[in-house]
Amino acid sequence: MSYISTCAAATNAQVQCTSITISASEEACKCTYLSGAGTISWTVPNNVTQLQVLIVGGGGSGGGGSPGLRPSGGGGAGGILYGTLTDLSSTYTVIIGKGGAAVGNATTGNNGGNSSFGAHVAYGGGGGAGDNTNANNGGSGGGGGYNGSYGLATQTNSGTLTGYGNRGGRNGVPPVSYGGPGGSSGGVSDDRSVPGPGLSFSITGSSATYAVGGYQAAQNTQPGTGNGGNNGPDPVYGYEGSSGVVIIRYTHP
Repeated sequence: MSYISTCAAATNAQVQCTSITISASEEACKCTYLSGAGTISWTVPNNVTQLQVLIVGGGGSGGGGSPGLRPSGGGGAGGILYGTLTDLSSTYTVIIGKGGAAVGNATTGNNGGNSSFGAHVAYGGGGGAGDNTNANNGGSGGGGGYNGSYGLATQTNSGTLTGYGNRGGRNGVPPVSYGGPGGSSGGVSDDRSVPGPGLSFSITGSSATYAVGGYQAAQNTQPGTGNGGNNGPDPVYGYEGSSGVVIIRYTHP
């Protein structure tokens, strides 16, 4: 039986799936969010016996502060699941998490949407703390804000896939106060000017960084990364988080 790629066939109005050629016998299928619920059905190509999978939840949005020295926290990055699957189903439902929606002043940010590959779920990042509000828990937690605490990480392992997620960063000390950076897959930063670093993977054949925490800066949404949303330079508005991604790599005959 000859090999037939099933990547492009999974694309619909909600998800875009793009085939990436790694070598003569290796391919990666990268699926990113377009609209709606972000859901597709993906079929395992014939004669493929194992899958390397990267699943990143959508990033949470930054929290909304208040004018002056009453800042908010950056959005938490989406949780990550990464590893190899060998006990395969013939088809998988794939969901790409949308980034958390932007918010106005004095409001906790919104969590990002979960991303999943079958039963394996990478949780969306937590929304950042607003002025006098607490951050949300999420795949990685949202950063603390003025009189508001940081969020905790909820990401766990799933079967043979390893989970990555961290709490949000702490807020500065009022009245000289800066919003805490959002948690990321790669660790926690309590430096109010530095985001959580994210993690790099070479599943597509070249290294790319995913799930960076949001922090105090202008809007910097990068679709398909699961980055947390920034809390803006004002810092009044909490910017939207980045959508997540699912990448599947496999060797074919």
